[in-house]
Amino acid sequence: MTQIHSVRDMENMVLKHNWICIFFLRGNCPACVEELPRVRRMLKRFSDVVGCTFNIDDDPAAAGRYLVFDTPSLLVYFKGNPVARQTGGVSVSEIYNALLKMHQQQDLS
Repeated sequence: MTQIHSVRDMENMVLKHNWICIFFLRGNCPACVEELPRVRRMLKRFSDVVGCTFNIDDDPAAAGRYLVFDTPSLLVYFKGNPVARQTGGVSVSEIYNALLKMHQQQDLS
């Protein structure tokens, strides 16, 4: 997963890739450390989804801009638009199922 360090870099990544999944964390967050490997494993199942991490401690203003007030949080974007979100805890199975469903819908169109 690519580490992002600024809001500008995050915006560029969102615009550059069709599918992007951003995992928001904090340096002192035990739940973040626990969930990150699960998110990485899940993203390996989707070759077209770019995975990124963003440490809120690097740019606290990003929390307000992306409405991330608790960590870990996960945002999924498709073609620059948010399509899935989990804040204050991540259910990898819910995000996986949402991504799977969105991919299936995309294939049908």
